[in-house]
Amino acid sequence: MNSRQTIPLDRRPDLIDLTGPDYDVDIGERGSKTLIICSSPRTGSYELCRFLLAAGVGIPFEYMHPQFANQIGPRWGLPTEPLRAEYIGPYIEALRLRRVQNGVFGVNLQYWHFTGFLMNAPGDGLFDNAFVIYLFRPDLAAQVTSWRVAMATGIWDFSGRRTSEPRQYPPSLQERAAQFQEDLKFVSGEDAGFRELFALAGIKAHYLSMEELFRAPREVVGRIAEALHVPLNESALARMIAESKPYPRDEAAHARATEGLALPLRRIAFAR
Repeated sequence: MNSRQTIPLDRRPDLIDLTGPDYDVDIGERGSKTLIICSSPRTGSYELCRFLLAAGVGIPFEYMHPQFANQIGPRWGLPTEPLRAEYIGPYIEALRLRRVQNGVFGVNLQYWHFTGFLMNAPGDGLFDNAFVIYLFRPDLAAQVTSWRVAMATGIWDFSGRRTSEPRQYPPSLQERAAQFQEDLKFVSGEDAGFRELFALAGIKAHYLSMEELFRAPREVVGRIAEALHVPLNESALARMIAESKPYPRDEAAHARATEGLALPLRRIAFAR
């Protein structure tokens, strides 16, 4: 256990909250257990991280996202770009000291985080003996649409706080169809990239669908905690699950993400 555990478990934190110092802990026992959530965008990984946080299974977060790493690392005296090759090792070690619960360091990882910053010895070490979850969303079309809406609004989490610059939709239908196809390639490539990594590196990931996560969150988190030999904080987990609900939907942005695209996309599919 850490020398002092001070992180708040009585509220549902968003991305901005989780980047801040409220979720740093005093340096104590190094987090020797590793939990890696491999997920493509818009699969429910933020909610899984919040459930695990409340349950006492690490403090999982997108630590390998430059936007967040560049805020977290310097707070601990690390360089302003801690994901650079020469700093990534010390950054991971700092995370194992300052972002850990019950001996578990957890990270929510997208494939572009891996290819950008972890195709190296520190990345190999991170995956060594890690408990790896592969979180996926069977409905790829809905996943891509959700990603397009988030890109268009700059809002990625439930609170509605903007964390990226909005990306405009192209003006013409043809351009929007082409953009959808490029977005589809990116999102599906994130999934395919992880599966290739698992095959190459001999990683035995535990597959978890978004539907299963939201159908039975207590059971899902319970299995993860058991695998990592962590006692569940049942009451905090129950509160976090009770507070979980679908993200507010921007109907105008959602309509703009999909309107008029069915026919041109089908023509692309069948090369007509």
